[in-house]
Amino acid sequence: MIATKSFYPILAGACLRALACCVDAQPPASITDAFTLEHGKYQVVVDTTQAPELTDWARTELRPVIEKWYPQIVALLPGTSFEAPRRLTVIFQNDPGGPPAYTMRDRISCNIDWFKHNLRGEARGAVVHEIVHVVQHYGEPRPGGEPVPGWVVEGIADYIRWFLYEPQSHGTDIPKPAASRVHFDDSYRTTANFLDWICTTRDREFVARLNAICREGRYQESVWKTLTGKTAPELGAEWRTCNEPRGDASGVAGGFPHHQFHRMTVVSTA
Repeated sequence: MIATKSFYPILAGACLRALACCVDAQPPASITDAFTLEHGKYQVVVDTTQAPELTDWARTELRPVIEKWYPQIVALLPGTSFEAPRRLTVIFQNDPGGPPAYTMRDRISCNIDWFKHNLRGEARGAVVHEIVHVVQHYGEPRPGGEPVPGWVVEGIADYIRWFLYEPQSHGTDIPKPAASRVHFDDSYRTTANFLDWICTTRDREFVARLNAICREGRYQESVWKTLTGKTAPELGAEWRTCNEPRGDASGVAGGFPHHQFHRMTVVSTA
C-alpha cells in the first residue's frame, strides 16, 4: 500500500511534464496577411509565421508592391484565353544556403535569412521577379514546340523587374571593358538587357509577344526570326556591338550565375 500511495504523485508529475512538452512542441500561431486585389478578383496571402520579425516590413513595404504590381504584370503579359492565377501565396521560410526566392506555380517562397539582410536593397525587387514567374505560367510544350530555355524564362522576369519596376536602380549596367564579353543567353540581367534592346530598337511589344508564345507551348528557336526577321544569335551579335555606347547590360562579364541575380553588385558606367 505504501508503494501504491507513492506511485500516484510520481505518475501525476510525469504526466504534467509530458503535457508541458507537448505544449512546447506545438507550432507557433500562424501570422498571415490576407488581402484581395482588383475588387476581389485576386486573393493574396503573405505568410510570415516563420519570420515574425519580418511581419511589419511585409505589411508596410511588400504589400503595396504586390497590390500595385501583380495586376500590372498580368496586364503586361496577356494571352489569348489566359487568366492569371486567382490566388497568390508568398511565404517566408528558412532555407539556409538556398536561393533568395523561388516560385512553384502560384506560391513564392522567400529565404528568411537573405531577406533579413536585403530589406533596404533588393528584397522587394526579388519578389517582383518571382511574381513574373507566377504570371508566366508556362506549361509543357505543344507538339512541335520546344521547352522554353531557362535564359528566356529568367530574362523576361528580370526585364520586367529592372526595366519596368525599378529602372532607376540601373540593375543591368555593365562596365565598358566587359561589354564585348557578354552573351544574349547569359540569362537574368544580361538577357533582360538584350530583351530591352529588342523592345527599344524593333518592337515595343516584343516581350509580351514572346511570353505569349512561351505560355502557349509554341516556343521554337525560329520564333526570334519570325518576330524580328533575325535569329537570336544574329540579334545577339548586333546587340553586343551596341553595349558600349548604350552603357547598360549585365553587371559582370559573362552574365550572372543562376540564383545570384539578387546578390550581384551593380556596377555603374558613369
